[in-house]
Amino acid sequence: QMRLFYERYDASGTLEHRRAHDLTIRITTRDELRLMLRLADFKVEAVYGSFEGEPFTLTSDHLIVLARK
Repeated sequence: QMRLFYERYDASGTLEHRRAHDLTIRITTRDELRLMLRLADFKVEAVYGSFEGEPFTLTSDHLIVLARK
């Protein structure tokens, strides 16, 4: 469980609005994500392990998937 806060400030730095949302986070594997996307009629075009476009490996810090519908 995780709580995410959104805050909006005006130009002088005064808080105008604050909202909180509770999120449930679950680890998803590359294969699970590919299956979920396929079941939602997406086509996976590429999988990366970084925002620089490096290949995904088991030691990658990120799982980035480019998919199109």
